[in-house]
Amino acid sequence: MAITKAIKNLKVHELCEIEGSKEKNIRFNQNITELWFKASPLLTSPVLKKVYIENYPEGELLFESNTSALTEYTNMNPSKQQFLAIEKNQYFKLKKENKFQGLNEFEGKYYLEIWKYDPNILSESIAQESVVDPLSLYLCFTDNQDERIKMALEQIIKKYIYGNRDR
Repeated sequence: MAITKAIKNLKVHELCEIEGSKEKNIRFNQNITELWFKASPLLTSPVLKKVYIENYPEGELLFESNTSALTEYTNMNPSKQQFLAIEKNQYFKLKKENKFQGLNEFEGKYYLEIWKYDPNILSESIAQESVVDPLSLYLCFTDNQDERIKMALEQIIKKYIYGNRDR
């Protein structure tokens, strides 16, 4: 049902066309650049909540995010704070099991972003291992006024949106 709703929303906003009745296919009529600029005002940050932790459980798949991920896609220097992303259900499960050390809202060794969706879904084919994807990362910073961040975001758009004009 969620997929049907998502497809209807794409059609309502004229981002795609739906072909077929029982078995449906969606088709995007714009190239990546046009589609991004038409869709971007409708998109929101994937970050649901932000907390700090001192350590995270061994063996859990967490992704570099925020300025830690910006260094992977741009020429921005790394910050002292390490940023990580985790999917909300995984976070709440680990929190319930008391797997995070020093969980709080003020300071810690790691800044943990709880994401609305699994960062692995989009980063799998685009990003380096354990780094959030560049366009979700871009959406995390849409309201940021830091000039260094703005310059880094321009680099992401130039590489991943303008660099793919023909697709």
